[in-house]
Formats: sequence, C-alpha cells, structure tokens
Amino acid sequence: MAWYDSLLPDCQACSKKTWKLYCDSCFKKFQFQRLCVYCAQNSTADSSSCIECKNLISLVEPLSASFFYEGPVAEWIKYLKTSAPFRPWAELTSCYLPQVLDPGKFEAIAFVPSSRGRRCSPSEELARHLSRTWNNKPVFELFSRKKFLKNQAEMNLKDRQFIVSKTFELKIRPAFHRWLLVDDIMTTGASLFGCARLIREAVPDCRIQAYVVARQKKLL
Repeated sequence: MAWYDSLLPDCQACSKKTWKLYCDSCFKKFQFQRLCVYCAQNSTADSSSCIECKNLISLVEPLSASFFYEGPVAEWIKYLKTSAPFRPWAELTSCYLPQVLDPGKFEAIAFVPSSRGRRCSPSEELARHLSRTWNNKPVFELFSRKKFLKNQAEMNLKDRQFIVSKTFELKIRPAFHRWLLVDDIMTTGASLFGCARLIREAVPDCRIQAYVVARQKKLL
C-alpha cells in the first residue's frame, strides 16, 4: 500500500475503482454483522448482542464495531499501526461508523492505550478524530498502562484477562457520567473491558458505550 492509497484509494480488497476505502460489495463482506459483538460466536439479528450476553452485560452497553478483523481489513489496520505516515481515520468516520454512535448519548471520549511502547497510539488518534467529527467532544487520557513482558497475542483468553486486570490503572478520576470508550482492534475484549471496569469502579452510576474499528471473529 502506497501513501497515496490512503488519500484516493481504489478498493483495498478488490481494486475496483472507488473513492472509498472499500467498495460497497466488499464493505458488505467485511462489515461486522450477524454475530454478537460481545462473544463473537452467537448469531444476532441486530448486530448487537445475543440473548446470553444481553443478560450478562454490565460494563459496556452498547458495544459496536465496523468490521471483522480479517483479510484486507486486517492488513489495512496493521499498516496503519506500523507503517503509515498518518492514519486516515477520516475515511473511516465518513463512511463506516455504526449508526448507534450518537454523540448526544455521551459527554466525553476515552481510549484504550497502546502497548509495547508505541510512540503513537492509534486508539488515541481515533478518539481525537472522532472528537473533531463531533464538535470537539472532550477526549481524556484516563488510563496508564504498566509494562509486562509477554506479548498479549501469545496468551490464551484466561491469561490475557488476568494480565490485563493487573495492567491498567486510572491516571485521573473520570469527571463525566456518560462515556464513549474507543479502541482500534478487539480480539478478546480484555483490554476494553478492563478499562471500562476502572471507569465504573470510580463512577458506579456511569454509562459506558464502546466502539472498536474491527472485531476478531473468533476468541483466542
């Protein structure tokens, strides 16, 4: 992918001429739908949550995602995280945000911090771009992330959830009661829900909704 592909891209999946990142047919192919966003396993008609998860949801409601994390979408996000001179979130926010993301339903935006010493945080850049899209909603760096030796991608779900519970801590006390929590990729949800839990512990009566760009189909 060349730098100009982020400015005036052909479809990144099929190379069909288009002025969007993905043409309509490829977007329908990779769009996150028909699976529960929480467990990524059970079918659901409204692309939100299955009956089992709906009965268990307490930290984040609703949770939404734009894409499955697979194929060209996965390659695009990896490129943005590692090689891109800038990250064209404008393309994402102009075409692919779920309708459930109503800025009138939250007061401020927080983001899940990146790991392994990345100089730029894709989730922070996404949060700040969303802020500009929605009339400069305030963005807060609520969390700090302790260093740990093992790569999360090498852990199973149980180990990852345990590590994440010991990894994050609040930098500042949340000052609002309605939050949007954003991240770029959700694999197990351990990082996202770990951050949401810290907000809720500090502000028990708060409401948190969350958005991730892409959600992995299968849990680790």
